[in-house]
Amino acid sequence: MGISKDRNVDICEGWNIITKNKTECNIGKYFKHLKEPDVSTDISQMVYSKAKKLQKGQGQTEINLNSFAPTMRAEHHGNIEFRRHTNSKINTNEKTMIERRLTVREAGLIQTFPPDYIFSKKKNMTAYKYIGNAVPPLLGYLIADKVNELCKSHFA
Repeated sequence: MGISKDRNVDICEGWNIITKNKTECNIGKYFKHLKEPDVSTDISQMVYSKAKKLQKGQGQTEINLNSFAPTMRAEHHGNIEFRRHTNSKINTNEKTMIERRLTVREAGLIQTFPPDYIFSKKKNMTAYKYIGNAVPPLLGYLIADKVNELCKSHFA
């Protein structure tokens, strides 16, 4: 995409800065309401990759619930990031310290999909690819809102 040299438009300073909904947030609060996959009735919360943890490579780090979210990749080949029960607000029982990959629901929440969004009516892993390929809905909204704001100020 290019800009025509024949067109002269004054662009206001700060046109590329989004100021709405600018908050620091950690992902732990988005997972608090979730049940673990083995007791959940939400299909998207039941599905997670069973890929083993490797020594190196993408998707081998454990997410920190007190920090920012990892990037959700479409081509993860099952190596979606890890979540540990002991690092969870859901289950802090020492006897159940197990690692697992993020569920489809958790990946969707990280990408700002609504908590009740239906990724699939069947237990399948293709939703990870859809989530990774998607523009996060909240980001899409904020960009559209900024474009609307610029159009209103420019054409007013």
